[in-house]
Amino acid sequence: MTNIHQEAYSEIDPAADTMKENKNLMMIIDGNADSTDVESFNKSLSIERANAVKAELVKKGINPNRITTRGHGSKIPLATNRTYEGKQENRNATMRLVTGKRK
Repeated sequence: MTNIHQEAYSEIDPAADTMKENKNLMMIIDGNADSTDVESFNKSLSIERANAVKAELVKKGINPNRITTRGHGSKIPLATNRTYEGKQENRNATMRLVTGKRK
């Protein structure tokens, strides 16, 4: 089970509000991982991270059909995986709002 850090709600809450106000918006959530473990585990973990954010948005009233989740494992790092700080930064889920038709 992936835990969402409290500070992430400063991004999740406004995103939910924006989606409630704009019914034509969809969201893509990309989960990522560092390179510590084997890639099959990283892929699974990154999907879990994306799905955890989706679950929070759904709790806030967003239709799950408006949200697409993807897990990239360690394939799209934001920072180097050679340092502790870089690995921390690569353990994330990013949200992107896009326009589109409702599924």
